[in-house]
Amino acid sequence: MNASEIVKNKLISSGGTAKIYGINNGEYIISICNNGKSFSSPSLPNVTYDFTVFDIIVTLLKSKGGKARKGIGRGKGIRIGDKGCEIDTVVA
Repeated sequence: MNASEIVKNKLISSGGTAKIYGINNGEYIISICNNGKSFSSPSLPNVTYDFTVFDIIVTLLKSKGGKARKGIGRGKGIRIGDKGCEIDTVVA
């Protein structure tokens, strides 16, 4: 079973909604979307993420020996590929 299936199944088994914690102990609510292929959070309005994002992150971490550089992917005008938001970084 891959990472996306594990996360999706855990979310389904919790009734479709779960509380998760960020690295700074912030609480976030995530919910499975109606299409069953993605999830969303009120903390990120109008944005959905496909569950396969977890598979992509696991693949990156495996290729980097279990660690990845922290990116700065949040901010106005920041795009993937910009300095600090390279394809081999993750945002926590």
